[in-house]
Amino acid sequence: MIDFNKNCLIAGRYKTKKKLGAGAFGSVFLAEQEAFDMTFRSVALKLFNKDIKNSMEARQIFNDAIVLLDLIENCFDPYIQSLFIYVYDIGSTTIKDDTEGLLDRGYITMELMETDLRTIIGPTGSDKFRRTTVTEALNYMKPVISALAFMHSQKYPIIHRDLKPGNILFRVGKENGKDKIQIKVADFGLAVQIFNFLELPDMGGTIAYQDLESFTIGKASTESDVYAIGIMLYELLTGKYPYDIEFANNLSPNTQLSKDILNDCLEHAMSKPVIPPSDLNYELKKYLWLEEIIMACIEPSRINRTKNAKQLKLLIENDEPPPPPPPTSKYKDLVELGKNAMGRGREQWNSAEKFFKQAIQISRKHCDAISLLAHLLIEMDKIKEAELLLRERIEQNRECCHIYQELAYLYGKRGLPSLQADYLSQMKQIGECKYSIFN
Repeated sequence: MIDFNKNCLIAGRYKTKKKLGAGAFGSVFLAEQEAFDMTFRSVALKLFNKDIKNSMEARQIFNDAIVLLDLIENCFDPYIQSLFIYVYDIGSTTIKDDTEGLLDRGYITMELMETDLRTIIGPTGSDKFRRTTVTEALNYMKPVISALAFMHSQKYPIIHRDLKPGNILFRVGKENGKDKIQIKVADFGLAVQIFNFLELPDMGGTIAYQDLESFTIGKASTESDVYAIGIMLYELLTGKYPYDIEFANNLSPNTQLSKDILNDCLEHAMSKPVIPPSDLNYELKKYLWLEEIIMACIEPSRINRTKNAKQLKLLIENDEPPPPPPPTSKYKDLVELGKNAMGRGREQWNSAEKFFKQAIQISRKHCDAISLLAHLLIEMDKIKEAELLLRERIEQNRECCHIYQELAYLYGKRGLPSLQADYLSQMKQIGECKYSIFN
C-alpha cells in the first residue's frame, strides 16, 4: 500500500508531509504546493478513499468543495466569506499502488488551519475537558451561527448536517499588528440544499449532535443544524451533553442490536427533563437569557425549537425582539377589504387574495394579512402555498398565535391530527398576540 504520510506527490504538485486526520470519506494531509522546485504554500489536502468511476460519483465526492465554492461566490459580505474554508483546487489524480494497481482518486486542497474546537476543549465528560466562560463560548459560536444564518437564508436553504466541535477550525492571524483568532466552519461533505420543505433530506452526521426527532422521522432540517449549535453551547458551558446518547457514536447503525440499543437510549433521553445549564455552571445565573436560547435550540420536538440560524442569530444579538411598529392606515384598509371580499363568497376570493398580498407588501411585521391569506389559500386548496407562507412567518417570529392556529387548521385539513394538536398546544401557550391590529 502507498504511504501517503510523507513525500507522496499528488497531481504532480502537492507533496504530502503528514496525516492530519481521517473520516468516512477520506483523509486530510498537511501538504506543500510545489512548482519549479519551489514551495509556494502549505495546504490542507483532502484525498478521498473512493475511486471516481462516473460524473455522479464525482459530484458526490466533491460535494464539500461544490457547496463551499457556491457559498463564497454568492456572498458579497467579506466577513461572512471569511467564515468558510477557502478552496484552492479540486481534481483527480491517478495513483499507482503495488497491491491495487492504478487508482483514480479525487482530491481537494484548502487553506490550512491550525486546530479545531474539539482539540481546544478536549473530550466532553472527561477530566481533560476545559469548560469555557460565557464570553468564550459566544466568541467561539457567534461566527458559526453567522455562517449558518447565511446558509439558511438562501432561497433554497443549505443545511450542514454535520456540525460538531471537530468541524469548527481555528487559526491565529494578524490584524493591525495584533493576534486575531480566525474561526471557520469546515467539512461540507454532508451539506445539502432543501428545495421543498415537504421532502426533507435524510438525516446525517454524528449521533451526539443529531436532533432526537431525526431518529424518528429519518430526515434533517434547518432545525437539525440549530440543535447541533445548542448542543455545542451546552457542552462548552457545562462540560456535559444534555442527553445521554453520545456513547451511541460507537454503535454500528447496520445491526439490529445497535438499533434497539439506540431506540431504548433515545426513549430514555426524551423522557427525562434536561438539566438547565445554569445548574451546572453558576456563571449562567447572570445570563438566563442565554440559557433560554440554548434550551430552545435543544428542544426534542422541532415544533418547539428555534427554526433556523437566522432566527438564532437575531436572538443572540437581541435577547428580545422589538415590538412591531404601528401599522399604517393603508395596511388596515387593505386587510378590511380582504376580509370583506373573503366573506362575500368564492367568486370574490381572488380579489381577497390580492388585497391580502398588497397588505403584506406594506407590513410583514403584523400577522393579520398573513394569517388571513393562509386561511384563504387553504380554502382554495392551495395547501402547499399556504404552508410555505406560514413556515416563513414562523421562521421570522415564533410568538404569533394566529400563525399556529392556521397551521393547526392546515394539518387538520391534511388529516394529520398529531401535528394539528401540537400547533394548537403551541398557540395556547403563546396567549394573546401582540402582532395583530385587532387586539
